[in-house]
Amino acid sequence: MKFYKYIFILAIVFSLTSCFLQNDLYKIAMTAPEVETGNKTNDFSILNAEAISNTGVRVYFSDEVEQAGAETAGNYSIPGLTVSGAIRDLVDFSLVILATSSQNDINYTLTVNGV
Repeated sequence: MKFYKYIFILAIVFSLTSCFLQNDLYKIAMTAPEVETGNKTNDFSILNAEAISNTGVRVYFSDEVEQAGAETAGNYSIPGLTVSGAIRDLVDFSLVILATSSQNDINYTLTVNGV
């Protein structure tokens, strides 16, 4: 009888976790808290930026970005590097991949305007 209890519990856990699509779980995990700015709430921000290669940077935004603004390389500035390209992810519209000049093993600051 104990064996059936474990199967029942596993079936319930599996059925509850399969209610969410993987993309939904990703958005839940990456949601940034709202930031209070003066009289209005601004919940759009950069969640994370990380180097993915010597010439690539992955930028996570708190919400989906429009393709035209996201794919304009001039909207991104990294002092010490040249941003030569920007591509919005085809599936996750809150993710942008930047192409940069060769990076050194130091911390860089990313500034975004017009996205």
